[in-house]
Amino acid sequence: VAETLGTWAWSRRGEPKVGIETLTGAIGRVVTDCRPNGTVRVKGEIWRARCDAGASMGTRVRVVGRDQLVLLVEALPD
Repeated sequence: VAETLGTWAWSRRGEPKVGIETLTGAIGRVVTDCRPNGTVRVKGEIWRARCDAGASMGTRVRVVGRDQLVLLVEALPD
């Protein structure tokens, strides 16, 4: 009984993390040039993205926010 209660309490220790909010801070790669709009692959999914500074195909980017279903990204230094 104690093991069951302990496991149950452990499984409920945090808020569920689902949806587009979980992508903030994630690292991805540019699939098509973002000048400023393009596409990126983040966590195995391809998303429309906007990078105001611009990023070429293959550049690593970090998700800093979103605008509807468009990810706002910034290029990472090599």
